Amino acid sequence: MDLYSAKTRSRAIITLGFSAILVSFVVLLGIWLINVFNNEKTFEDIANAQLEARQISIMRNAALQRAIALHRLSIMNNSFDRKEEERNFLELGNIFLSEQEKVLSRPKTGKEKLAWDHLRETFDKGEYAQNQVLQMILNGEQDKANKLLHEKVVPAQDIFAKRISGILDVQRENIEDKIAEITRRNRTIYWLIGLFGSVAILLGIFTIYIVRRTGKTEDALLEQGNRVRELYKVSSMAGLDIDAQINEMLALGCRLLKLEISRVCRVDKEKDSITFLYVRAPRECDINVGTMLPLHKTFCSITFASDETIAINDTMASNSTDSPCYESSRPGSYIATTISVYGKKYGTVNFSSRFPRKHAYTDRDKDLVSLIGSWVGLALERQLSQEEIYVAKENAETANKAKSAFLANMSHELRTPLNAIIGYSELLIEDVALAENHNVKIDLKNISDSGHHLLTLINDVLDLSKIEAGKMEFVLQKMEIVPLIDEIIETFRPGLQKNNNELIINCDDNPGYAMIDPTRLKQALMNLFSNAVKFTKNGTITITTNKSTRNDKPWIAIQIADTGIGISAEDITHLFQPFRQVNTDSTNKYGGTGLGLALSRRMCHMMGGDISVESEKGKGSTFTIWLPVNQNEKIFVPD
Repeated sequence: MDLYSAKTRSRAIITLGFSAILVSFVVLLGIWLINVFNNEKTFEDIANAQLEARQISIMRNAALQRAIALHRLSIMNNSFDRKEEERNFLELGNIFLSEQEKVLSRPKTGKEKLAWDHLRETFDKGEYAQNQVLQMILNGEQDKANKLLHEKVVPAQDIFAKRISGILDVQRENIEDKIAEITRRNRTIYWLIGLFGSVAILLGIFTIYIVRRTGKTEDALLEQGNRVRELYKVSSMAGLDIDAQINEMLALGCRLLKLEISRVCRVDKEKDSITFLYVRAPRECDINVGTMLPLHKTFCSITFASDETIAINDTMASNSTDSPCYESSRPGSYIATTISVYGKKYGTVNFSSRFPRKHAYTDRDKDLVSLIGSWVGLALERQLSQEEIYVAKENAETANKAKSAFLANMSHELRTPLNAIIGYSELLIEDVALAENHNVKIDLKNISDSGHHLLTLINDVLDLSKIEAGKMEFVLQKMEIVPLIDEIIETFRPGLQKNNNELIINCDDNPGYAMIDPTRLKQALMNLFSNAVKFTKNGTITITTNKSTRNDKPWIAIQIADTGIGISAEDITHLFQPFRQVNTDSTNKYGGTGLGLALSRRMCHMMGGDISVESEKGKGSTFTIWLPVNQNEKIFVPD
């Protein structure tokens, strides 16, 4: 029989054996669970029966003590003692009735119900007689009470005690039967568990015997599988950086190969040098990270020149002792492979010991070192990529800050000539107006309008750059909001009339004060109001100012609502990003740079507030500016 057939048959027998063991354990588990369930139910019944027996005993004792109390009453002369004993008599009656109610509330068989009916009939007669005796004693009819006590109460008490004792005996017999049932059931279960357990043990012994017969091949496969799992476990450890993972991988390699030294080396062939990037070794070996050695004096030169894993069991017995590579490290045994990064040879990963190896390196050992080398190469690729990304990020942030600082510093140089162009164009318009040259006046008006538009664009870009460069200054003052809103409304009244829009103002009489920079708030309000006027025709624009609560803190909310074109949910997610427009059609029709909303929100953030938006395509938009009443209470904290 060939090896493949033997392994196939062994696997079939092992599978069958383990399946039988599994079935045995499932059966055992099922039997055990059923027994546990039945025992729990039986124990619950026993507990209930014992509780009922205890309650019946309390009833019997209460009835007996009640009769004794009645007898004491019949022979007492002291009125105080009689009162005390009478109260005891009544309390015992209440105890009896309370326990009787608990007992009778539980389900009863027909036989039990009949026994309790007889018992209750006897008790009712005895209780009636006891009450008569008590009344006679209280009325001073001592002789009649004693006679009735001996003729009716005592016999009724004897009958009651006998019948309730019979019920207790029945309860005791039921408990004993249930205990005997549990004992029989457990004995059967123990026998079944022993039987199936013995079968499972025999099957296990047989399966282990078959496993041991599979030979060295399957042992090798198992060892290789375990090694791969160990490698995977280390490579997938959470919470470790790349350096820590590589060190853990080297430690794992030392443990699996039973060696004491491991290194990851960077090879520089041009400089004929190696550098220890990672090291795991005993302290007495004096091998440290960063150590540089000549390449030709180390075994790395042999490893780096080969495309296969190098393994030397005993360097003293090999021809390496006459080679220059033996001069620096002088290992007793050595195994290593190359590391490739981005498809090129980068260095080596090697494992060694100061002493010769007793057993030769196997192919599995070489495969293990090869896998570790491949993984370390990928880890180094990730590390280099992260470093490159970090450097690129730092360079980009530096460039962005430099750009913002440059634009912020260029504000004077950009604004001054543009203001001059606007000023001269307006002077020329006045001169041309006197000369009544209509065509030239129109051209000059276009120059002035373009200059104003360009100045607005430059101002927005420079303001945004100042905020990004951290050079935007804010002077916070405690001010009323309503006067600022009134001022802005007057500025935009011509635009309202041009687009035939209706303005509705809903402002609290006294919305309060807020800590603001009036210039920056006015700029934000003008941006929002100009958008509402621009995107609304033949509609309504509503301004609402009131006190509001957000996150259980007081705020002043300024809402600017319009019935204009509205914004889609997809566009709202990008609405406050610089240079982003709602869509191309709106840009072509209404114009704009896409800076107004981004700049307005950042200004509100700098004042400790925020801007929120609610909108629906074709139905209008509502922008809300949130301003803190107390500057210490902020919705948004800027970076």
